[in-house]
Amino acid sequence: MTNLSDYKQKLLENYDFETERVIKEINKNKVLENQRFSGRQKSKRIFKRKIICLQFPEGLKAIAPQIATEIEQKTKCHVLIWIDSCFGACDTPLGLDKLGVDMLIQYGHAPWTERNK
Repeated sequence: MTNLSDYKQKLLENYDFETERVIKEINKNKVLENQRFSGRQKSKRIFKRKIICLQFPEGLKAIAPQIATEIEQKTKCHVLIWIDSCFGACDTPLGLDKLGVDMLIQYGHAPWTERNK
């Protein structure tokens, strides 16, 4: 029997969670906002997306807090982890709009592949 830290390490070694790709997608939704401070025009980037929800199948939930922390640190968004069951991409959580979630990111065991057209 392996301990939890060994299990998490094996998940990180065997799965590509594409965390950098996720962070890039969240960050590309920043918008430039112009504000006036003391009569001067000043621009700053603000996040269009503020609350992100991550959904994992049961076997990958052990690594969810680590991924959520990394996303929060690199995007300054608040990240929620959906802990209810997940039976695939068609199992979208209900009520995310009531929680103010701007983006749902679903993780799975199998990678997405692009088909040649």
